[in-house]
Amino acid sequence: MATTTVTVVFTDLVDSTALMSRVGEAAAETLRREHFGILRAAVDQRGGREVKNLGDGLMVVFTSAADAVAAAVDIQRALARRNRRVVEPLVVRVGVAVGDADVDDGDFFGVPVVQASRLCAKAAGGEVLCTDIVRMLTGSRVDVAFEPMGELDLKGLTEPVATSRVTWAAADADAAALPSRLAAAVTDRFVGRTAERERITVAWKRSASEAECRVVLVSGEPGIGKTTLTARIASDVHADGAVVVYGRCDEDLGIPYQPWIEALTQVVTTVSDAVLQAHVADRGAHLARLVPMLSRRTDVHPPVGDGGDGERFVLLGCIVDLFERAGDETPVLVVLDDLHWADRQTLQVLRHVATSAVRAPLLIVGTFRDTDVADGDPMSDLLASLHRVDTAERIALRGLDDDDLLELLERTAGHQMDDAGVGLRNAVLAETDGNPFFVNEILRHLAETGAIFQDDNGRWVADLDISTVGLPVSVTEVVGRRVATLGHDTHQLLTLASVIGRDFDITTLAVAAGVDELDIIDRCDAAVGAAILQATGIVDRYTFTHALIERTLYDSMSPSRRARAHRAIAEAIEAVHGDDPSRAGELAHHWSAAVQPADTTKALHYAQLAGDRALDQLAPHDALRWYVRALELLDHVDATSRQHIELLIGLGTAQRLTGHAEYRETLLRAAHLADETDSVNLLVQAVLANNRGWHSSLGSVDEDRVAAIRRALDRFQESASPARAELLSLAASEQVFSLPLADRLTLCEEAIATARRSGHDRVIVDALYKASMSVAAPPLLDRRRGWVKEACERADASSDPVTRFFAHDEARCVALESGNLEEIRHHHSTAGAIVAALPHAALRWNQAFHEVWIALLGGDLDHAERQLDRALEVGIAAEEPDAFGIYTAQLVNLFDHRGRLQELVEAIDEAISATPGLEAYRAFVARAQVAAGALEPALELLDDALANGFRLKDDHTWSTATASWAEAAVRAGHVGAAQHLRGLMSPFAAHITTTMITVSPAIAHYLGMIDHFLGDLDAADGHFRQAAAIHEALESPPLLSATQARWALLLVDRDRGDDRARARQLAQQALATASAGGFGQVTRDAGAALTAC
Repeated sequence: MATTTVTVVFTDLVDSTALMSRVGEAAAETLRREHFGILRAAVDQRGGREVKNLGDGLMVVFTSAADAVAAAVDIQRALARRNRRVVEPLVVRVGVAVGDADVDDGDFFGVPVVQASRLCAKAAGGEVLCTDIVRMLTGSRVDVAFEPMGELDLKGLTEPVATSRVTWAAADADAAALPSRLAAAVTDRFVGRTAERERITVAWKRSASEAECRVVLVSGEPGIGKTTLTARIASDVHADGAVVVYGRCDEDLGIPYQPWIEALTQVVTTVSDAVLQAHVADRGAHLARLVPMLSRRTDVHPPVGDGGDGERFVLLGCIVDLFERAGDETPVLVVLDDLHWADRQTLQVLRHVATSAVRAPLLIVGTFRDTDVADGDPMSDLLASLHRVDTAERIALRGLDDDDLLELLERTAGHQMDDAGVGLRNAVLAETDGNPFFVNEILRHLAETGAIFQDDNGRWVADLDISTVGLPVSVTEVVGRRVATLGHDTHQLLTLASVIGRDFDITTLAVAAGVDELDIIDRCDAAVGAAILQATGIVDRYTFTHALIERTLYDSMSPSRRARAHRAIAEAIEAVHGDDPSRAGELAHHWSAAVQPADTTKALHYAQLAGDRALDQLAPHDALRWYVRALELLDHVDATSRQHIELLIGLGTAQRLTGHAEYRETLLRAAHLADETDSVNLLVQAVLANNRGWHSSLGSVDEDRVAAIRRALDRFQESASPARAELLSLAASEQVFSLPLADRLTLCEEAIATARRSGHDRVIVDALYKASMSVAAPPLLDRRRGWVKEACERADASSDPVTRFFAHDEARCVALESGNLEEIRHHHSTAGAIVAALPHAALRWNQAFHEVWIALLGGDLDHAERQLDRALEVGIAAEEPDAFGIYTAQLVNLFDHRGRLQELVEAIDEAISATPGLEAYRAFVARAQVAAGALEPALELLDDALANGFRLKDDHTWSTATASWAEAAVRAGHVGAAQHLRGLMSPFAAHITTTMITVSPAIAHYLGMIDHFLGDLDAADGHFRQAAAIHEALESPPLLSATQARWALLLVDRDRGDDRARARQLAQQALATASAGGFGQVTRDAGAALTAC
């Protein structure tokens, strides 16, 4: 049992019993779900983790006391907003405590848990109570106040607890907070922009008065004040009661729809439950694909589709609809920052919203750098498309004028400017063209160098009469004058140092300049005295005091002199540091900037080394940049084919690790070139790199990859090589959906034998657990148990957490299929601990979707649903191509347990179109049609399936597909199908039905259903008895109750001895369990059994 420091929050819905009495059970349950939606939205927004549902409240933990308090206040504010709009209020009380808690199987125990629970019970409705330790840890980080309540005696605690009541400004109760990035940009030194502010304000007022969408795009160079202007407008409209949401594009992240996801999440978090319910009632939950918060607040999940153009248009319509409904409550301002970095999808949404007839007060303000937009860029295309849209306009910002700049100087100084101040204004204006950011930097620079200073009265003054002496008219002149005072030789030396970069070392500079190191030190110390350089604190290393100084000196050189300086620095680094791989990036940069043909060859060499090093250091984004650069240089040198292939392998690997789908083509090209040039080892490298850990896609086969794998195996015959073992494993996993089981088994056994001969422990572990994955069919369960047992033992002795995770990951799947609860818990806990300690996106996603079936197995369907949303969110963030595929399969499994499979007929049809190789989906369609009462289509499917021998593939979907066909056959009354399936399933009665990501009753359960249907009642009794024992050992309420209900139906029909009494007992147990857990089909079956009794 681990111990950790957490802040614990307990909430409680006040007078829930009275609420039920007033409005009735059904309405009370609807209000209760709404209340949980508000709670979870606030908790998610602040990074909390829900530990458990308490019936009328939640237990939540936070790593930060401030976040916990903020979430508690957010809950109360959200409820206050909600209660002002409705007749029936929801009132919640909250308790908060912090301390060391014991953690066991996801639950928390200890003093802070008890304190938070008891404080919650002490609190009045609408109140937040916390311990004084929470108050001290929160401090001023949250905009709240704390009212001391003294020491309270709390039940279960021996000592009284010093307690405070949290209070907050009532004025905030009706409006969401101004987004933090905008709030941070609001400054009391804002000046000018009168005309621009007026134009945006007019656009806002027209949007509000005419209930229409308007768009204002604000452009300008970096530092011109785009975000500052927008923040000022946002602050003004927010103060008037508008909802303000914000999204930003990032240069390096490249997340599709990124600013819209941020902004729409804020909208979904802010608007009322009525708005969201109306939206999903009319449009469904398509928007939840972008904004999972929508599902959390509405309990409605996005439909499954193929991601085609039609679905994208549906998504665009949903976005417009949500804005219209949100605007019915209050005007909305959307700020989209840094659109010059936006992806094409983000700008497509903006264009669609701007050109749609949005009937709501909505203003979208976007900012972008016009200096960063070129012809053909997505942003350029957007500007062209909006040019003739009446409700869209563009504002180009220029520098501050004379009066505005003078006002800025006076606000900065805190007093009026005299004549010298006006002269300073004029000089700064000439230097900066009124760019506010540059103005502030120049003023800071002047203050740092003593050109301006505060006198004893606090006024900023100049040391000299600026109007007489004159101020340098440019940054270049400022730097030039200061450096010139140090002498010509020092000026030249510092200019050469600027080529190294802002930081440099004495030894490299001395070698490049051909000057004695002591002389270098003397000159650098003089530059420190002139505030040109600073000592770094590291011996023999200096840094320029400002990047502006380094850039100015660098730019002062002519191109020829600069190129030769780069060459001198490159040679000096080689001379001083030799083959130090940590300098490869620097050397690639310097040799690339030099001019001789030999320099290009060296630049290529070092760019490749830099890419290789970046991969080794787990920095694939850097590696991608270097490999792209190297391939660009490749055209200018006489490089070998081997180097070309190596660069393609490096590029493809970096592309795969950074989520670029191009990696497949890059690596296939590398493999083809390697094969053509007889570079067998490189062929093997390229093939192994073209691999994401298991089969490329669900239900299909990548024939090009398979062909490359086979070619590598043909040409690489080293029987004890780890690489050959990996190739054999890859060959099996890539052909899971095409190669017969016997052939896959042969590949796996050869892979394991080859791995053992190699003596490489990680390769042995990989071969073992990948073999289990590749032949996950019932006939090989015993063999797979042995494989994963050995894999886990070996992995646990290793230091590789990723290998260890995947070994335990596969072992928990085998344990599920085997029905071994103890092993399931062990392997699941082990995998979870690894993920908690390892920031690995793919592993987090893997663990997240396994949490879904763990919750389903335990019967907590609500928790399973929340985990399902979380898994999808994590998978999308990790750019996992199977994120939606696994989501779909688990969603079907969840609806099956709820007895609502008939609602997913269309979704399952879409899944079949997307993954036609997964036979299980066809079986689910048949079952869903039966549940919907469409027996004829279901019987036609069963006829076709029987005629084709059910086309059951011997992979990890076999048991689920078979069991689904069996249940469809029984419920639809198809004798031939039932008879055929009984023969297939009988050898595997003890197996749990699973796809390794879903969970259903044991195969014995379905055999019992078939036996009952076919009239073999005693055999059915035996199979149901077997299934019940398996499910009881798994401690699984949904599985056990399902078997109890069907068993009761059998006993009623057999009606022998005490059968009816037993049937009544079983049906009552099943009904009680199903009613509590929400197992819809079990409820119906148990009810039918009781009626028959």
